[in-house]
Amino acid sequence: MPAIQVLSAAAAALLAASLAPRDADHTLRLLLAMIACTGALALSRWVPLCMQQLRRSRLRRRAGCVPVRAAPGGSLDVLLVRSRKHPAHFIFPAGGVERGEGMADAAARETHEEAGVAGSLGRYLGELVDDKSRTAMFALHVEREDAAFQEVWRERKWYHLGVPGTAAFVQ
Repeated sequence: MPAIQVLSAAAAALLAASLAPRDADHTLRLLLAMIACTGALALSRWVPLCMQQLRRSRLRRRAGCVPVRAAPGGSLDVLLVRSRKHPAHFIFPAGGVERGEGMADAAARETHEEAGVAGSLGRYLGELVDDKSRTAMFALHVEREDAAFQEVWRERKWYHLGVPGTAAFVQ
């Protein structure tokens, strides 16, 4: 097998791997060294793809919750908190994942810190990705609302969604 095919296969394997943030710089240096040592200019087409993967792996890991509660009569309410960066907006509570912490644990912790609520963590809802972070979101079935919590300065606000299955809920 010619050297360029071997190097291309190696580059493809590296790109296909899920890179941890601590491995990203090493992987880029390895790819660039492979290009420099072989003079394999054709491999340079892999570098933009590698850079895209590296940017994605360097996004800040965050986790949060969509806190919901069942109100009397079967209606659902959802809790939002005032944004620190944009005080005119209300957002779902979310924040950074600490080293060694699971996404679900981080979501529950951040929600308690920012909104002062705790309960049963529901299912994984999906991931929100922007140019700075990847935020894993979970449902949280609120069972307790604390008067005192870490970010008590944040205003928290319950929004009424209606009764599931009714016309008011769908609109």
